[in-house]
Amino acid sequence: MDQDTRRYVRRILALHVILLIVVVGVVTLGARQVYLTARLQAEEDTLTRQNLIARQTAAGLEDFFAGISENLNLLRRAEEEGRPVIPGRLRDRAPQAATDRAEVFALSSPMWLQLQDRTSGLIVMDTVTDRFLRVFPERFGRSAQIRGLIDRAAPQLEGIDEPRVTSPLRLPGTEETFSLVAVPAGSDQRYHLISLVRLAELRQRFLQPISADGAIGASLINDQGIILDAADPELKGMNFLSATKSGEVERLFAQARQGGAIFGSVVREPVSLGGETMPGAMITIYPVRVGDQVWSLAMTRDLAGVDSVVRETFGGTVLWALFVVVAMVAILLSTAVTAIRGRGKLERLRTEMLDRELQRVEEELDQARGIQLKWLPQADAEIAGIEIAAVNTPASHISGDFYNWFELGDGRVIIVIGDVTGHGMAAAFLMATTQLLVRTTMARPDIGGDVGKCMAEVNTQLCTQVYGGQFVTMLLCAIDTQAETIEIASAGHHAPLVCDLDGAGDNATGTRRYHELEIDAQLVLGVDDDLDFPTTVHDLSNDCRSMIIYTDGVIEAANDAGERYDLDKFVRDLPIDVDDPRALADGAVAAVDRFAGSVEHEDDLTLVAIRLPGRRPNDAAHPPMEAAAV
Repeated sequence: MDQDTRRYVRRILALHVILLIVVVGVVTLGARQVYLTARLQAEEDTLTRQNLIARQTAAGLEDFFAGISENLNLLRRAEEEGRPVIPGRLRDRAPQAATDRAEVFALSSPMWLQLQDRTSGLIVMDTVTDRFLRVFPERFGRSAQIRGLIDRAAPQLEGIDEPRVTSPLRLPGTEETFSLVAVPAGSDQRYHLISLVRLAELRQRFLQPISADGAIGASLINDQGIILDAADPELKGMNFLSATKSGEVERLFAQARQGGAIFGSVVREPVSLGGETMPGAMITIYPVRVGDQVWSLAMTRDLAGVDSVVRETFGGTVLWALFVVVAMVAILLSTAVTAIRGRGKLERLRTEMLDRELQRVEEELDQARGIQLKWLPQADAEIAGIEIAAVNTPASHISGDFYNWFELGDGRVIIVIGDVTGHGMAAAFLMATTQLLVRTTMARPDIGGDVGKCMAEVNTQLCTQVYGGQFVTMLLCAIDTQAETIEIASAGHHAPLVCDLDGAGDNATGTRRYHELEIDAQLVLGVDDDLDFPTTVHDLSNDCRSMIIYTDGVIEAANDAGERYDLDKFVRDLPIDVDDPRALADGAVAAVDRFAGSVEHEDDLTLVAIRLPGRRPNDAAHPPMEAAAV
């Protein structure tokens, strides 16, 4: 190879090396720019999502307290409309007699049922005598610590004429902290209804879910900057401003105290919190208005976590781009940047659409539940001398359980209860269809008031429809108070429980107990259209005064240990000395709740308590019921 040729080769090689160096430099600089842009975009998106979570959580906290105040304020509105909140003979003295306690119970027990999932206790207090008229749960009435807590809150509640939320107070002798929601009641505002809210409950409901993945730390702060509670309990009681040691954090906190907008920022200086120092953090501080107080919700996220996600996303792209043909590098990088930006926009749009869709679904479910409740009769009724009380608690928004009662033209009272498989809208529609079929079929002349024929006709009608494999269990009862009989037909449903003397005839022990009636239960409805449903007739003795019918959700409730409630436990826990059907129904539900503890019910819980006319706890004993199959 001659000298000119070698120079040419060296020149070409040098040129290619230079071009390669230029390309590598351009790719490197381009990749770095893409990384920085992506990091800024990721930080912006992450901060936006964090701000949205802060706003939603703050709204949830405000709604939590507002909902408690609104429920308590219902009593105040009743007083203003001329319906006395406090019974007359309780206005001038604390309750002494049993009748007084019953009136206080009637005043506050329904309110406690609405509030017990959000509050730790409910107290009805006479501010003149400084006595508790009613306490839920009852053990709080015997607690000197609760008494001390109320006394500490007294200066904040003195002379109030509107709902008031106290600043957090520590329960004497413990580390637990409570805020009290108080509403004055009575025309002279003598009485206070006080709801106790444990801040640890707010942590479990609102703060811990945010911090479940460990990426975000959430804290609830008072107006002095003291951390009231946090997902990390070790931060409780610390001064948030002193702990973070950041001027930017102080600025955000001051802005949040003055306005209602979201205040979030990327703090690139070191931030300390709870003994841990972050090289940089995303911090969002949002005001939470609780009564006349302004708390703050603070959320922090370590910037290092965001950077690591960006590096994992783009590291492979940069390495792969170095091995791609020089002509494709710019195109690939441009495509990557465009795709990332497009994904960011798409993600934001998707989040907004999902939020709107979730809100729409929630509204539709609330409307559907409202419509469903209109299909059910009033929870308390008296028909043909029979007193009835019912409870229907859905496992989700919409229940698949149903109940109904009505009087036939011959004076008999029809009572029906049923359980549709599944939950949600499909179960609700099938429930409404079944309930309507029972009502219309039972009144047909060709049925003749026979519950077994009615059950068979309803089954035939349901089998002609297509419900995606769903079926219905149902119990249909016809009570004849004149003939003192009860006719029963069952489609795979539990038998009624009745309360009478233990034993029979001369062997009766005089002890009342609940036991199942003997019935001939058949297959569930909606499966086989060629079924006969026999009618079982029982004679009602004068000793039988109470009856309960129920669905699976009552005896299949689970507790923390995974154990199931069963019929034996349910019968054992039923109050046998209760005469009022409402008290019996509430007592039965309370027994199920006590067994389940903190475990939410997996199935709808429905029961109907019935008191037969003229039957009281002290009636003379008669032989128990005799059964005959028809």
